[in-house]
Amino acid sequence: MFWMYILPPLLGGLIGLITNHIAIKMLFYPKTPWKLGNFTIPLTPGIVPKNRTKLTQEIATLVEEKLFTTADIAAILQTPSFKNSLVDAIEEAIDQKLNHRFIPENLVFNLKAFLVKKILTYLDQFMENHSQKILESIDIKKTIEDKLNELTLDEMENLILSVSGKHLKWITLLGGILGTAIGTLQSLIQILQLH
Repeated sequence: MFWMYILPPLLGGLIGLITNHIAIKMLFYPKTPWKLGNFTIPLTPGIVPKNRTKLTQEIATLVEEKLFTTADIAAILQTPSFKNSLVDAIEEAIDQKLNHRFIPENLVFNLKAFLVKKILTYLDQFMENHSQKILESIDIKKTIEDKLNELTLDEMENLILSVSGKHLKWITLLGGILGTAIGTLQSLIQILQLH
């Protein structure tokens, strides 16, 4: 008699955990369609493998429109940190070419200062005159799509799970909690019907 009231919450929780776990696995598996003769078994392949192209396009569009636009690239190219990195690279290149040539150190120092100033001035003018054309030629969406398409299904699964794995575990746990709650409610209804 006692088991009649305990079993529904236990089974409900177990069923909730298992079904949510299976549902999450079905996002990624099976990786290929299952066939029975000419008939493709429904729900194969999994949601991600089946919709990979559309998913890749939507992620690329989202990133291009909301997260990393050509305006963002233009802003990065104008930041002091970018210019400082550029100055460091120019100075390093000059040092590598001139330091071993028996040229006086003060001459190298003055030459570096002159070249850095000229290059930065030229870069500013170049960006002012040509940045829009250059930025329009950068296809962020295609670059992201290409990168995502290079991933294997396993790599894509790992990428998605690295971002949302914790949340998917909570969804599985929530399935168990809801199953237990429904089972408990069912037991309470049975108890009330007996009294």
